[in-house]
Formats: sequence, structure tokens, C-alpha cells
Amino acid sequence: MPVAQQHNVRLACHPYDPPGLPFGYQGADNWDSPNVFDAIKRYEAIVDSPFNGFQLCLGTVAEGLKNPAKDVVPVVEYLGRKGKIYQVHMRNIKGGLGEFEEVYPDEGVMNFFAVMRILRDTKFAYSICPDHMPHHRDDPKSLQAFAFGAGYIKALIQAVNSRR
Repeated sequence: MPVAQQHNVRLACHPYDPPGLPFGYQGADNWDSPNVFDAIKRYEAIVDSPFNGFQLCLGTVAEGLKNPAKDVVPVVEYLGRKGKIYQVHMRNIKGGLGEFEEVYPDEGVMNFFAVMRILRDTKFAYSICPDHMPHHRDDPKSLQAFAFGAGYIKALIQAVNSRR
């Protein structure tokens, strides 16, 4: 961390995907088990530095929550208010902890408008990227899917910035 600070580099931790596995699962003790939000707080507290933060993968965090529709927003608020989000992966899911399906951003359980509002209000200044997108046979390389994801993000930014 001191070297990162010396060179003005922010280190962004991506949660283990999927999170919430029991300690010792397949011989590994993952840092984000068994509760992903508590684990994010523990990890962030290891080194209290503005250079220690997260690549906030919303899909991964949601996969580790029992009720992602309700429980993702407090994670984003917590990290956003502390200035600890250095990049966002925008992926939506249906389901939650232990049983989920990756879906297009407008089909899942998370309220990305609420997430985007928090990012705006906490003055998030970094990148927001589409993440895993469903595949279909007419789009084998997912180019259309990622274009949809990028357009969806751009539309969310415009919508949030037009409403205060």
C-alpha cells in the first residue's frame, strides 16, 4: 500500500466470484466468506487508506447476498460514502446467495437507477463497465449484448443526471 500511495495508484479488490462460500470450500479460505458485506468491511479496514478500495462488481456482490434487491444498495452506499469504489462492473442477476442466474441489466433484481444515484451523489469519478452478459446464438461473441450494456449504463447516467 505505501508503494501504491507513493505512485498515486489506487488498488481495487474484486470480490471472489461467487462470494459467500464456506471457509475451507474446496480447500480455500476465501476472504469474502461467509457474509460478503461484512467481509468487504473487514478487508477495507485492514489498511485504512484512500488507495485501498474496490472494483465493485455488483453481480458478484449480489451473488453473495440473500436478498440482493434490498441488500446491494447499502453496500454501494457504504463504499461510495467512504470513496472506496474505483470501478464498477454492472451485471444483474435473478436470485441470490447459492442460486442465481446472470441476466441483462434490465432483467434482474437490482435497482441500477438507485445505484447510479448513489454513485452520482458520492461523486464517483471512475469507470462503469458492462459485465457478463447472457449469450445467444445470434450474438456468439456477445458484441450486441455488451453494446446493450454500455447503452444501458449511458442511459442510466443521463437519467440520474437529469433528476436531482
